[in-house]
Amino acid sequence: MLRRIKKINGISVTERELCAFPISHTSMALYYDKYDNLFIYIDEEKKAKYVIHPNYKIQINRKNKTTIFLLTASRLKSLENFYNDKKRYEKIQKRS
Repeated sequence: MLRRIKKINGISVTERELCAFPISHTSMALYYDKYDNLFIYIDEEKKAKYVIHPNYKIQINRKNKTTIFLLTASRLKSLENFYNDKKRYEKIQKRS
């Protein structure tokens, strides 16, 4: 989320935005990526996306593998590009 290359390319989110995600995600649109089995929150106002990898596999100490919950974030250059891929993303409606 805060990698140097993302900052150079202008697509990183700020630390403040990242820390606010647990609260601010409730006002964002939620999508399901059918191809990669991911959940994506879109912050239209700040043009940011937060991707949740619910079953990310990671290797620890070259021996053990485990499954973790991973969150990545980046700035969207264009909301239009994201919304154009309707076959890939399915909007999840929040229930009242």
